Amino acid sequence: MKRTLISLSLISIFAVTAISMPAYIGVLKGKYEPKKDGKVASAKCGVCHVGMSKKLNPFGADLAKLGKVTADTLAKVDGLDSDGDGVKNGAELKADTLPGDKASK
Repeated sequence: MKRTLISLSLISIFAVTAISMPAYIGVLKGKYEPKKDGKVASAKCGVCHVGMSKKLNPFGADLAKLGKVTADTLAKVDGLDSDGDGVKNGAELKADTLPGDKASK
């Protein structure tokens, strides 16, 4: 019984992650082509969220103001410096750093 509950819990966690992640991460990957083992690819939801939470980081908040994440909305925030680190979002993503994390530049 305990093993079944643990298995169901893990399946639920992975299912929620799989449902929410691919669409937006796919748009990011399509536009910026991050390295497979780089910061952007490794961060997954953390590109826009604080960890794996629903809370948005500054980059995610700027994107959310524009609605659905598309190549066009990403282009609109490319020129912003969402995290205030002195590097614009588009430059950070192209350099494989995180535009919502001030320590990543």
